[in-house]
Amino acid sequence: MSISALSVAQIRSLSTTAIQSLSTTSIQSLTTTQVSAFTTTGIGALSSTQFGDFSTTQVKALATTQIPSINSSVSFTSGQLLVLSAQQLGVLATAQVATMETTAIQSFSITQIGGLSSTNLSSLDQTQAAALTTTQIGSFSVTQVGGLNATDVAELTATQVGALTRTQIVRLGTESIAALDTAQIAAVSTTVLQALSTTQIGALEAADVAEFTATQIAALTTTQIKSLNTTFISGLSDTQVAALTTTQLGSLTTTGLSALEATQSAALTTTQVRSLSTTQLLALNTTDIGDFTTTQIAALTNGQAQSLTATQLGGLADAQIQALTATQLSSMSTTQVRSLSTDILAAMDTTQIGAFTATQIGAFSTTSLNALAPTQINTWNATQVRGLTNTQISGLDGTALQTLDSTRYGAFTAT
Repeated sequence: MSISALSVAQIRSLSTTAIQSLSTTSIQSLTTTQVSAFTTTGIGALSSTQFGDFSTTQVKALATTQIPSINSSVSFTSGQLLVLSAQQLGVLATAQVATMETTAIQSFSITQIGGLSSTNLSSLDQTQAAALTTTQIGSFSVTQVGGLNATDVAELTATQVGALTRTQIVRLGTESIAALDTAQIAAVSTTVLQALSTTQIGALEAADVAEFTATQIAALTTTQIKSLNTTFISGLSDTQVAALTTTQLGSLTTTGLSALEATQSAALTTTQVRSLSTTQLLALNTTDIGDFTTTQIAALTNGQAQSLTATQLGGLADAQIQALTATQLSSMSTTQVRSLSTDILAAMDTTQIGAFTATQIGAFSTTSLNALAPTQINTWNATQVRGLTNTQISGLDGTALQTLDSTRYGAFTAT
């Protein structure tokens, strides 16, 4: 009696011994109704060879309740895999997933990919995972992505990581984010990078952040920038620092700004320097201010120059003092002017000394006035000389008086 003549009930009653004795001819003669009638025990009794005899039509007839019972030694052929529905693929045992050929994986439709469980995706080895196309990667559901562990993520190629969408990447756990290497990080688009939470950003290693391209750095949101710790900030390259937008710089905490190393501070453009708030500048210590180049010092706005404390001004090197512009000096408060030491004043050239207003000159201490060189004092015009107060005049020593030329002295005596 041919097996194709057996009823559904008779198929269900077949013993494992009877099933295991079925020949290739018998297997191939089974109808789809008979195939779906096998009990889970009966399906599990089929050998790898017998299962290999199944046609794609017969494989398509397998119920989702039968597939998990297939013997672990059974490997689906590529042809059999490609006819499985998303629901059938979703219930495959990891043993079957482990034997999938890469050509079959690459040929799965988006619908079929959507049927794979997180467990099945996670069970793919590195070669199999590398076979997934970027289109397939981009079609992963948030549940599938959320099920990937650090090892799974590390096995993805940089191109595959670059295919992840904003919706997908936010579902990666911190361990998975931490598993990304520098090549994978570099492949993430700026739009997707902006979707990372501060927790995910914090999970990255400083070496990874240091490998961000200038474009990626410039794309980070202010919230992400604020979340960077001092180790991350001090690890940025000069090129990355120069890539920060003025908005990003403005969002840096004072602690973050102080974390910049000397070469990093020197890498800031004049536009970036001018964007720093007075609060940020006030938080910088003399070492931080001392890291500024003369070009950066000269680029400070009048408002920024006015915010510098006596301590900060006192920490400037001679070259930095000489970089202060006439406009910056003339905008300083009388408190700042009064704090200028004789060393600072001595470092200024005649143009800088000549930039002080009469009001500012009236704030000079007599010690400062007496320390000025003749060439410095004689840069003041009559109006500036008249800014000297009676207290200052009475405190001038003979040397200081002798430095005045006839024009300045005339203005002085007129007061």
